[in-house]
Amino acid sequence: MSGKFYHGDPSRNNNFWVYPRNQALGATSTSRVFYHGDPSRNNNFWVYPREKALITRRWDTYNADDLCNNYTYVETIAFGIRAYRCNGHGTASGGGLSQDQAQFYQLISDIKLIARKRKQEPNEIDWDGDIRRKIPELVAYIFALWRLKNVDHYFEAEDLDNRNNYLLLPHATQVIAIFRIFGIGNKKEQLKNNLVEIGTSERKSITLGVTACILVLLGFDVCCACYIVNI
Repeated sequence: MSGKFYHGDPSRNNNFWVYPRNQALGATSTSRVFYHGDPSRNNNFWVYPREKALITRRWDTYNADDLCNNYTYVETIAFGIRAYRCNGHGTASGGGLSQDQAQFYQLISDIKLIARKRKQEPNEIDWDGDIRRKIPELVAYIFALWRLKNVDHYFEAEDLDNRNNYLLLPHATQVIAIFRIFGIGNKKEQLKNNLVEIGTSERKSITLGVTACILVLLGFDVCCACYIVNI
């Protein structure tokens, strides 16, 4: 993704992703909009419509159906937790989870059971298809735990018309970003370095936190760094 920049009005359909020529040559000719630069130099760029650029780049291929199916799974787990709370099975009391504490601790137990106890060695990373298949489950249950832990505001807003706004729900961008960091959608199973771009107000801190939790559960030592103090 290095060297990429964005051009266009985000509120319109004339947005373009622009890529250096040496990266863009892998795309199909049908997605080519126009060419810019001197053919004898290395500063040439191919420009693509955004929706085509996201699916035609050979250097960043992935299985979109795999991502969508796993996202649907995360959403289903999330809705299950939310529906349970909405049906009146729990009430807020002094900031605790009241009678839903059993469900809270059951989620923690489920997360540990999914991850199992693993130990990573500095020169030998334990990563295979079995571990990668656990990622969507871990994402789903960690987000469910996150919502359940912050559900008190929902019950405090009992008389408000916008009460449902107090039920935390992960943004699709957050879920897909975590999937891509862990290589979900890739054909090969090995863990590789991945760079994801998250827009303003799409909660980078939540994405960072859940990703760190998953890595720790899988036996990694994690250090997080950010240029924004508040995150």
